[in-house]
Amino acid sequence: MTDISSMNGVLVTRETIRSFSGDDLVLYLGATPLQPREIVTQIKLFLDRTPGTVQSISLVAPEFRRDLVTNVINCDDFIQLKAGLGALSHEYLFSRNGRLKDVDETQQTGMLTRILTKIVRARHGVLEGSGAVHYAKPSQKHTDQFIRAGNVVVNSVELELIAWGCLPHFKNDVGFVYTDTGAINSVAASVRDLLTGFRGTANFSVDSFGSYQGLDTFAGPTEGSIWLISATTSGSLAQRIVEKQRVTPEQIVCIFSLGVSNRSAVCHLDYHEKHNPQGFKPIRSYPPSDCGLCRAGSIPLWLTDEHFQVSDISVTPYLPTRNDLSKESLGVLNELVGNGVFRVTYQPNLHTERSDIFLDSAPHASQLLSEQTNIPKLANRFRRRVQQSLAAAVNVIVHLDDPASKALASALFSHIKSHGLSPTVIAAHDLPGTKFDASPETVVVVASTVASGTSVIDLSRTLRSISTVKSVSYFVLVDRSATEERARQTQQSVTITEDGHRYDYHVIARLPLPDPSAVTRNAWDDETALLQKLLESPSNDALRAKLEKRRDSLDAAKSEKQRGLQTNLFWPSENDESLMLSPGFVFLPTGFDVSSASQADVYSMIRCLLHSLRTKGKDGREPALRQHPLHRKVLDVGVFYRFNDPALQAAILRAAAPAELDYSYEGTGNQSVNARLLLGRIFKDRKAPAAEFALALAVGRLRITEDDKKQILTEVDALHAPLGAVTMAFLDAWKSR
Repeated sequence: MTDISSMNGVLVTRETIRSFSGDDLVLYLGATPLQPREIVTQIKLFLDRTPGTVQSISLVAPEFRRDLVTNVINCDDFIQLKAGLGALSHEYLFSRNGRLKDVDETQQTGMLTRILTKIVRARHGVLEGSGAVHYAKPSQKHTDQFIRAGNVVVNSVELELIAWGCLPHFKNDVGFVYTDTGAINSVAASVRDLLTGFRGTANFSVDSFGSYQGLDTFAGPTEGSIWLISATTSGSLAQRIVEKQRVTPEQIVCIFSLGVSNRSAVCHLDYHEKHNPQGFKPIRSYPPSDCGLCRAGSIPLWLTDEHFQVSDISVTPYLPTRNDLSKESLGVLNELVGNGVFRVTYQPNLHTERSDIFLDSAPHASQLLSEQTNIPKLANRFRRRVQQSLAAAVNVIVHLDDPASKALASALFSHIKSHGLSPTVIAAHDLPGTKFDASPETVVVVASTVASGTSVIDLSRTLRSISTVKSVSYFVLVDRSATEERARQTQQSVTITEDGHRYDYHVIARLPLPDPSAVTRNAWDDETALLQKLLESPSNDALRAKLEKRRDSLDAAKSEKQRGLQTNLFWPSENDESLMLSPGFVFLPTGFDVSSASQADVYSMIRCLLHSLRTKGKDGREPALRQHPLHRKVLDVGVFYRFNDPALQAAILRAAAPAELDYSYEGTGNQSVNARLLLGRIFKDRKAPAAEFALALAVGRLRITEDDKKQILTEVDALHAPLGAVTMAFLDAWKSR
């Protein structure tokens, strides 16, 4: 602790009681074996560590320690200290009800709140989950932070300060104190010590009711009881106590509260620029069924006992290689890259699909059965499968409702018609109400892309209700199911009938990608939210124009008209150059014309690589980036050196999950330092994707330790060539994060 010292029953801090001056000291005298001279030595040691002017020293203690306060004030060492500082001294004693004499209640509450908030910060009483993990509390709510009072109640004089704040709630008839966790039983014991000092006796028992889990079965007497809660961010436990134990709200005392109005709280930890500048921002909290943190890819750590204990988190870094991508996926990527297939952030259905990658094969689907195509290998496989497996007499072609599937059905219709047949072509959404001229027996279903499998499974149910259908063949151009297991489940669901008959299911290519039906935030969602926040703050006209233009372009990308982004996925370099792929990328064949590869292609290749690392392991081992609550997997910082092309670096920052670039844990070894060194190089290189790195830091997709954060911000301030306005805006947002 820097601005507070608590040892041997004496607490010293820079604080004030009657004003907001930063030049005052508060000296709290607890139960201490120290002599007055030794207490003065404690003050001197504190001032040596935190030099500065001192206008007054306020000595605070309970009335029954009046003699100790007097002895300190009259001590020669204290008199000399005051003279040397040019400071005044004031004596403040509190009575049995906790009130300081001649001090306004608001001033007293403010002073105590600020001191206790300092203690909470110094003792790490508010635990943050980071982007990788968050917490699921005993109340079932998910939160990005939680208050663990057990970290705070470890020092006798600090305990007594908390007990002092509790005094107004302890009337003379209290016989029982019930705590939500045994970790704060010491607070109740400290209250008892204070009361004993005032009136010579205080006989109440102290028991823990075990928080939420124990409340239903707890059966202690309620009359004359105080229910002491360690902390709250919602008020739900206090409400539960009132309902279950039938006590009054006045019998409930909460030590710490944050983000909730609570009259019985000893200390409100909420930030206030003037009244509590070291306070905390509100804690985000979600119901488990609709958790924004889970949707963002964060994993919940369950806090299952009354002490809110979590084990230390171990971290393993991994450095990807070319071999981490399967030959099949690599072959499909090589076929599609450079042909305008990959688009990013398009949302064809805002309710069911929210993938960051959209496969737009519509321009190519109509040519798959002709000789003129830009994707010849895929076309050849499709052509051979049609020649080998298409039924001799097809009555109906049903296609999924997207444009690419419709184009694929049109190509198949032309092929069948060239052989003398003219099947009916129907869109999937029109099938239930269609009246056929003749009862269909043979049906072909075509799909340009299958992801979650929901569309083809729903279609298969509709087809089974048509009693005359005897044969169904499914042709899927690209199966992008997230896992092999998911692809297998889809195939089994549509091909095995109730009577055991099997339909045909043909997949031309497999390219595993994240499931678009799993609603999660992507990097562009995070960017849009940050842009909106920055636009709500004052900025110069030129910067505002850039931010507005970027926000509008991201919004437009989601529309049916634009159908996602192929270029301008990333912010340009500090030289205002677009980030384009350089020759020689290991995932592309030798001699590949990289000028044809869009930024969407680059991003999709990296996304595919990282998805493979999350879902597939080598040689029977666990996937390299599969996360566990207490075992985190991160990308080794060396990935930015191995893939050192600016476009690839930007793609990694966008494609990686927050957990995979979280180097803020102590268990990451040198990863945070290495990330800081990398950032130092990036911010000096005018061709590097500095804005992309700054953005990743600002939205929490890239995290380093606080010490490394301070150092890199200092280095940025000292740069000879200043960074651009957008990059600096992102870094300013990171600074205040």
